[in-house]
Amino acid sequence: MPTIKGTSSVTDSRARQKALRKTKFPRNFETKVLLQKVNKPVLTQWIEQKVTSLLGFEDEIVASTAINLFLPSDGTCTSPDAKKAQLDLVGFLGDSAATFSKELWNLMLEAQTCSSGIPQTLLEQKKKELAERMKRNNNQQQQQQQQY
Repeated sequence: MPTIKGTSSVTDSRARQKALRKTKFPRNFETKVLLQKVNKPVLTQWIEQKVTSLLGFEDEIVASTAINLFLPSDGTCTSPDAKKAQLDLVGFLGDSAATFSKELWNLMLEAQTCSSGIPQTLLEQKKKELAERMKRNNNQQQQQQQQY
């Protein structure tokens, strides 16, 4: 994964074209995502959480940049360019930009096939999380009852 250093190289069209040619992207980046079919608030939340976990701290600027690159709200863009978005995130996320972009693109492709616009993967994660939380609560209640 090449690293583009400095803002001038990101805005330079020759550097961008060179990076696009030299970087190996996942094949599914060729598949278009129809943003109208995607539940943006759910994916926005996922992006914010993922950026925080990758960086180790909360960074609103990086999160909002990623959101604007992959889920533009201007209405003119029907499908974002995953390759360019990944290259733009390299300066913020480093080598993690590739895995982040691939994971997010997979979720977006999955979301557009679901009627709710929410990826099935995220629904399954939430179900598992809720089941674990209920189990912990039940264990705590049982411990409290045993104390009395």
